[in-house]
Amino acid sequence: MPLPEEVNIYAKCSGGPIRQGELITSLREVHLSIEPQFSDTNPKLIFLDHPIAVVLSQDCDLEQDYRTRSAEGASKAGQALNNLLSSIMFCEVVTAEELRNAGSDMDSKTWKRVSFNKDERYHYLAKVPAGADSKGEGLPELAIDFKKYFTIPTAVVYWQVDSWAKRRSFLATPYAEHLSARFFSYQQRIALPIDHHRYSQ
Repeated sequence: MPLPEEVNIYAKCSGGPIRQGELITSLREVHLSIEPQFSDTNPKLIFLDHPIAVVLSQDCDLEQDYRTRSAEGASKAGQALNNLLSSIMFCEVVTAEELRNAGSDMDSKTWKRVSFNKDERYHYLAKVPAGADSKGEGLPELAIDFKKYFTIPTAVVYWQVDSWAKRRSFLATPYAEHLSARFFSYQQRIALPIDHHRYSQ
């Protein structure tokens, strides 16, 4: 079912600070591998490409960092260390079709919960219309697995988007906040040693 025209889930990226809920394509993450097959004295650099990623860091932190990095902010030396953000947090994004076909545990009942954002681990995003995409191409329906998060140093992110990565679109209010609330709620869940209903039986 098409969305009502007055509902704006996304907005086009147009420069300035990176934003919470922003979709960026072609990001690259660098890992220092110390897996068993490599000795501790011979670690290996691994490059992980993220075709699509969504920003999870808070807007206020991102904006303060951007201002500090700008020419105006750089002149305020006393505020520089307090306002700089060392890294930006992201979640990996895949197409909804990829997640739907990812494994046997994603049956129709589970997928229905996921597509209505009723499954605590996953987040579903409507397709991005071409008019809300800085490349003018649009993006298909998307899905996020809250277990697949990562960080990249902030300076490296800005360097990448100035070089090859693309800032495509960002979630408008309250959709960005909805994503953030669901992500951090998942991260702070409490694991119980035994469920209440099982203990009472």
